[in-house]
Amino acid sequence: MIERMNNPRNAYLWMDVFRALAASLVAISHIRDIVLRDADPSDKLITKAFYFFTGFGHIGVVVFFVLSGYWITRSVMNKIDNQNFWQSYLIDRLSRLWIVLLPVIVIGGTLDWLGVNVWHLPNYMGDTGAHSIPGPIAETLGWRELIAAPFFAAAILVPALGSNGPLWSLSYEFWYYIWFPAAAMLVLRKRITPALAFVVLGFISPPLAYGFLSWLVGSALHFAIVRLQKVPRMKMEAAGLAVASIALLALLVIARIVQSEWLDPILALSFGIFLLMLCRCDPTCPTMFKPIASFGSMGSFSLYALHFPLAMALVGWLYGGLRQEPSLVSIAGTGALTLAAIAVAWFFSRATEAKTDLIRKFAKDKMKMQKHVATA
Repeated sequence: MIERMNNPRNAYLWMDVFRALAASLVAISHIRDIVLRDADPSDKLITKAFYFFTGFGHIGVVVFFVLSGYWITRSVMNKIDNQNFWQSYLIDRLSRLWIVLLPVIVIGGTLDWLGVNVWHLPNYMGDTGAHSIPGPIAETLGWRELIAAPFFAAAILVPALGSNGPLWSLSYEFWYYIWFPAAAMLVLRKRITPALAFVVLGFISPPLAYGFLSWLVGSALHFAIVRLQKVPRMKMEAAGLAVASIALLALLVIARIVQSEWLDPILALSFGIFLLMLCRCDPTCPTMFKPIASFGSMGSFSLYALHFPLAMALVGWLYGGLRQEPSLVSIAGTGALTLAAIAVAWFFSRATEAKTDLIRKFAKDKMKMQKHVATA
């Protein structure tokens, strides 16, 4: 049987499932780090398994980069020839980011300030040995970090605000949003834009430039899907999806064992190939996974942005800010805190992410009114 590939809607649902899974992996890896002490060779097998399967946080960020690269590239290429591309594009991107980031800065900064100045908990002092908290939170609760956070300079020009170190990837993402359309206009349309000047940030922060390699895998995925749009599907592609799945799983295990960021582009490429085969085959997403996909599309960003300062406060209240020995109770507590963070993020997203389209419409209507007045 041969058929044409149109929009792979089932594959898009799977992408949202992966986004939800990636955000959850990031959250539980951080929460486990601040709740439980480091793994020890003498730990029981079941404890070692728990540490292993909750250690995919960084890999979750790579997954986010690839998915982001795909969706942003798709959006850019659909609108790149619009006369007012940059105005419309920046409204789309900033409304999506700021509607979550700005309240997270306020909530996270407030919780961190209370933890340092009112509760005086050891996890805010950097005394527990948690890898996610390398030093006293007070050192990064200054005006410099507060001003830099909404302008995506965190972890590039200054440290991230307070405890919310995970915001580093949000800063990276924003500059990838700027770099890609600027480069696409130069290469594909022979147009030079002022946005190209921001490439200098890659020289200031080599990790920022290195992460772009993983993000560009998502861009390559978009172009590959477009190129293959009219190529008939074939039954053998199902076998290709199976092979890509096995290869990706094997690389995930290797990346978890080796734990080297030098593997990030290779892992991203493997995930990109898997997604390409997924889009070609477009397998049905089971009904039971659709709520997960819904959370992935409408709540995963909130979970990623909010989970750490929230978890810091909860760990302070419940455990006195101290890391625990792994046990059935403390492991269950780690899972319960992760579920609590997911629940809070979902309700938070209803007041933030869910309003993105309204904010965009308001901003674009304002922009049209200003143009009308200027040309009247």
